Amino acid sequence: MRHYVDLHLRPSTPEQAQEMTNLAIELGYRHVALTKQANGIDGRITVATRVDIEARRSGELLDALKRSRRRFTIISVKCLSKEVARMAARDDRVDLLQFPDDPAQRKQNWLDHHEAALTEGTGRAYEINASDLIATSPTRLAKAINMIKRDLAVATRHDIPVVLSSGAATPLAMREPRALTALASLLDIDEEYASDMISTIPEAILERNRDKLGEGP
Repeated sequence: MRHYVDLHLRPSTPEQAQEMTNLAIELGYRHVALTKQANGIDGRITVATRVDIEARRSGELLDALKRSRRRFTIISVKCLSKEVARMAARDDRVDLLQFPDDPAQRKQNWLDHHEAALTEGTGRAYEINASDLIATSPTRLAKAINMIKRDLAVATRHDIPVVLSSGAATPLAMREPRALTALASLLDIDEEYASDMISTIPEAILERNRDKLGEGP
């Protein structure tokens, strides 16, 4: 039986975090990771903490990782430079690699074969956020799809696991699991693997880290 997971909810307040956690239960999720902690914990869902690190220099990344690893269950790095991308790809404290959603920035920063080779076999994953595919114009959407497809081709060649998250900053931006798998079809991802991207793959990362941090079953 699949347990659905959304590893990227971005509430702005503890109250919104609680609202989004409750909605996640209604949508059918068993695990979520939030960038801000909810006020209460419902036994029907596992709520993990997450931090999104954005860095342009390796020193910034190292400082942030040193502060964060014991405080958060999930650590994601948005790679704003090649220097940071390659350090994140080989650092065991990193769980997820993200890249800029802005097309201008993405021209300089993407998952290339060098970073993929460093990531391969480590358990670190490439993360796609559905929020990056909800564009304001067809042109921007087409660019986003092409950029992500390029990264996916590299990830596939190097057997890097891929996680699909909502990236939702509000309850209105959250999507049920079926909607996320349908969205993955825009990226030419088959339905079975799309389901893995929102269940078995993120669940394995979550369980591994909870075990390391002694957070219990």
